Amino acid sequence: MTGRPALVSLALAACSTSHELPPPPAHGAPQAARAPDPPIPSSGPIEIGAPPPSDAPGAFDFDKLAYDDQVAYMKNEVLPRMRDAFQQFDPVTYAKFTCKSCHGPDPLAHKYKMPNPDLPVLDFKAIETGKQKPKLAEFMMKTVKPTMAAILKKPVQTKDTPDGFGCLSCHTKK
Repeated sequence: MTGRPALVSLALAACSTSHELPPPPAHGAPQAARAPDPPIPSSGPIEIGAPPPSDAPGAFDFDKLAYDDQVAYMKNEVLPRMRDAFQQFDPVTYAKFTCKSCHGPDPLAHKYKMPNPDLPVLDFKAIETGKQKPKLAEFMMKTVKPTMAAILKKPVQTKDTPDGFGCLSCHTKK
């Protein structure tokens, strides 16, 4: 994948309604020192909060969290920030941004698994030539992809970091 393709949606494994979610982890446990916040690039004036604290830089691994902790993390950290970003990009289209926006109509049925084949299929040649929703592609590449990478404390996927967060973290390709 090249640096030009963009995500056309993102991984939001949060609830669409509050009754679908397990309760967040119990509070009261001692908290670790806050790691420095990485910069979060954006293509415009989108104000997105800093990533949550972790025990140490690089110590956080979303994929190793228990399912209930992943859901709580997505609900509390990812959903609010990505909802704000998408609503600032297009307040009409994304007025009702929920976990279903990325995970489909019944995310619990497949435990929020990503990539989601119901999201638009990416045609990277069409994206690179500006033929597949260029404004949305630019927003995804400049805002969504790096912001999701920062929230999940992963590198952005590039040729040099193929295991980073990228377009195919959420989408399938043509």
